[in-house]
Amino acid sequence: MINQNSFVDIAQQAGITWSEARGFEAFSLNWLDYNDDGLEDLFVSGHGYFVPTTINPEGKKPSLYINNGDGTFTNIFEDFTVKNNGDLHGTNWQDIDNDGDLDLFVVGGGNLGGNDVDANLLYINDNGVLREQAGEKNLRFKIGRGRSALWFDSNNDGLLDVLQLNGLREDGLGKTTFFRQNADGTFTNARVEVGLNFNEPARSAQLADLTGDGKLDLVIQGTYSFPLKVYDISTGLFQDITNQFPILSDPPAEPTQDFIDHQAARDFAIADFNNDLRPDIFMTRSSTKQQGSSLVQTSGKMLAADLFLNSGDGINDIGFRLQTNGNLALDTFDVNGLVANLNVNQIFIGASGRNPTAAELAAITQFASPNSSALQTVNSDRAGLVLNPNDASVFGLTTPDPATKGLYIGYNFFSQTWQVRLVSPNRERLRLVVESTEQINNTNTIGFTTVDPNVNRLSDRLWLYDSATDQYQDSSIASGITALTSAQSVVAGDFDNDMDVDLYLANAYASFNQPNIFYDNQGDGSFIPVEVSGAEGTAIGPHILDFDIGQRLAVADFDNNGFLDIFAGSLTSRSRDRTYLGEAPQLFQNQGNNNNWIQFKLEGTTSNRDAVGARVILTTPDGTSQLREQNGGNHLFGQNSQRIHFGLGQNNQIENLRVEWPSGATQEFSNVAINQILTITEGQDIPPQPNPEPDPDIIGTANDDQLTGTNSQDYILGEDGDDTIKGLDGADTILGEAGADSLNGGNGKDFLDGGAFGDTLVGGEGADTLVGGLGKDLIFGQGGQDVLQGGAGDDTLRGGNGDDTLQGGAGIDVAKESFNGDILLTNTSLIARGTDILEDIEIANVFAGSSHNFVDASAVTRMQVILNGSGGRDTLVGGTQDDTLIGGVGVDLLTGGEGSDVFFYKAINHRNDRITDFDVAKDIMIFSRAGFGEELTSGQFLNEDQFAIGLGTTDASDRFIYNPNNGNVFFDADGSGSGRELLITTLTNTPNLSHRDIFIVN
Repeated sequence: MINQNSFVDIAQQAGITWSEARGFEAFSLNWLDYNDDGLEDLFVSGHGYFVPTTINPEGKKPSLYINNGDGTFTNIFEDFTVKNNGDLHGTNWQDIDNDGDLDLFVVGGGNLGGNDVDANLLYINDNGVLREQAGEKNLRFKIGRGRSALWFDSNNDGLLDVLQLNGLREDGLGKTTFFRQNADGTFTNARVEVGLNFNEPARSAQLADLTGDGKLDLVIQGTYSFPLKVYDISTGLFQDITNQFPILSDPPAEPTQDFIDHQAARDFAIADFNNDLRPDIFMTRSSTKQQGSSLVQTSGKMLAADLFLNSGDGINDIGFRLQTNGNLALDTFDVNGLVANLNVNQIFIGASGRNPTAAELAAITQFASPNSSALQTVNSDRAGLVLNPNDASVFGLTTPDPATKGLYIGYNFFSQTWQVRLVSPNRERLRLVVESTEQINNTNTIGFTTVDPNVNRLSDRLWLYDSATDQYQDSSIASGITALTSAQSVVAGDFDNDMDVDLYLANAYASFNQPNIFYDNQGDGSFIPVEVSGAEGTAIGPHILDFDIGQRLAVADFDNNGFLDIFAGSLTSRSRDRTYLGEAPQLFQNQGNNNNWIQFKLEGTTSNRDAVGARVILTTPDGTSQLREQNGGNHLFGQNSQRIHFGLGQNNQIENLRVEWPSGATQEFSNVAINQILTITEGQDIPPQPNPEPDPDIIGTANDDQLTGTNSQDYILGEDGDDTIKGLDGADTILGEAGADSLNGGNGKDFLDGGAFGDTLVGGEGADTLVGGLGKDLIFGQGGQDVLQGGAGDDTLRGGNGDDTLQGGAGIDVAKESFNGDILLTNTSLIARGTDILEDIEIANVFAGSSHNFVDASAVTRMQVILNGSGGRDTLVGGTQDDTLIGGVGVDLLTGGEGSDVFFYKAINHRNDRITDFDVAKDIMIFSRAGFGEELTSGQFLNEDQFAIGLGTTDASDRFIYNPNNGNVFFDADGSGSGRELLITTLTNTPNLSHRDIFIVN
């Protein structure tokens, strides 16, 4: 079902761009829900971080793109504090400390194992603030030549441990190592203790139950072998079972060399491809050799050439022509991004054969281009330059000397054609990137034919589990994996939701991109390649395969429509002066179809919070069973979303769902509703769902109906129209369907679903489940332990009495509650009438009642809070976001906390408050014109002539008087100063207040 319309690249419009940072910016990718708003965010990490310098004023830092929920992203890591770690590799986001938010681990390369710098980084998420703690947690591992890491709970103590995959040092130190987490959050090197017994270089690892015992095993990818090792880790020790599997191996003579071309696996994906409830293994294979000279124009104003001369073959003069009338920037370097073996006095320009001028050399760092960026250096000795076609000294071409190395450049003014030729009697490997200020046309080679990129293609491999032999067999040919590809990275997922797992491969030649490819699963573990699916990718310029791997890939349903999307990271190449964009970052949005789906977020309690190691088996009414395993989403330099995703085809419900937790606990659920993202917490039930099959007891019409159930169990369907439905007693199921409906469950354990449009749902007494559906809904649980689900739209959820669960879903959702007593708010709970659980809530709006109440939201870091004191002497404390505090009647104590806070005064009897932390740089006081006088102008800041500083009014126009000595803010209704000033509030920190700190509304 995958076709040319399946995907659309929306990266640019989504706000995901290449950073133009020095070097490789997309070395590792991660999908994660950083701010726990139910939307998948994107982390893009480069091959090292750098602080800003005079040469590179932007520095180099990772990007964390926060999902805005409208198809766009905002990079919030512009101010990310980094150390100078120039050799960083794989990244993992896991809840390492089991506190409900994700922490970041960055694997350091140890400067190729040469010294103790560039060690690991560990950022612990402390309520939204990332604090680097690798040293104090004993995870720096400065001697490790780290490549990537895998987090899992090896001894089933509920704490995640980490396996760090390392290359080899020449001194034999820093081998692949396992760190076990201690109860205090520190880590101990347990390599010897667990039996990690190999010395070969390793790249990555994944988890999968390959032995069929229900426990996930450890599969390690070597740099030159796959699998390097397979371990049964079910006992907490590493039992080597590698000999039970086929092996692809192509080791070099010197194993410490990490970048020798090979024919073993580049990347691998593990999934149940044939729905036999046993995971299978797919491997990408290709060569990464530079096989010969090439000339590639992939964008209108840029081309790249690799010019290779081999001494002794009789060819000592090759090059290319191009046509353009713009200024020409020509940069030279070797194919690995190092300084070209070419001096400026070996560059000969025009008929005279002159060398580049100082101005031409310096101009390479000033050349403006959307597809490259320059360091802030002065180039005087490196072979990069900019030439002007109107400069007569570039006209013509001097006769090359075949006995002497030289790069010859000349221009034909009449045909607007440049000629570039490399001449040498020796072996040469030179890369040139040419950019013009105008369109480049009519490119052709001189003395060579561009290498066929297909020369590097190899056949990929698929190993399926064979139940007859209880072994994994190479089933590539039988499964249709026969085509030669230049595949580098791979991700797996049911991209068309047809109940089988497909494959997406990133292809690349060594120096320029190739179209990516889909393998569409035919439902039985056999595949058909699909080359036109909308996600082929587009090359812009030359690239270098950093770590011999092309575009990194990661998968997530970022728009929550139930269909998996794909992010492919950018590729670049670099000279000493410039960085060139090879492939732009691409976000391939899945356009979907009419198949159904479901996704699960697993939360461990006895198990580790991320539930790494869990297995989920889902069975649909058509008899199909599918398997997914929670392995953290990791593959080589990529981390997919940790949500568990199933395509359901045309099945309209889930017959059985089985979750096998790492702790050994098992839960089963039946008749689960489809097309939703459902959180399953270990040991807890999931919200009951209505049975879609039975006939309704009461059915409305297309008009505005008033329907009332009985005191028994009713099934009421409103149909179209704005319906009013009351369930009365009994465990009722009430579906509003289309229209702005009003549903009231009454007594009993009810299920209410508003359907489309903006509905009002009231659960009544009993443990109810209320689902808003589409539209802007108002949902009130009232009595009992209720579950409130907002669904799509901007909803308001109010739990009422009892311990309720409020799940906002998509949109800007509000948790609302009133309670005449103390109220405590955190990111995940609201404690008032009961202890309510908050999920995907953006705003909390609470009302304290008329007593002397303490409303504490100081622990809130992820949502906006609106605190209403009502009557009484209240204490209101905001969180770290942009909050609103309304003291109301009574002498209140107000603390906004961090963020840009609003202190709102609606009426003249709202006064005598104390504000403890008013910050004139970001906070504001708002006054109502209706409450404080018609002379005030609404919709703007207070007029300057209505504000006075001192002990009293200065003229009749004054309305607000501020005493900076004690922080008192008075209101004078007529400006007379005749004793009618009313003390509104006292700013206890006595800030430098002005009229622009007061805003007037109606």
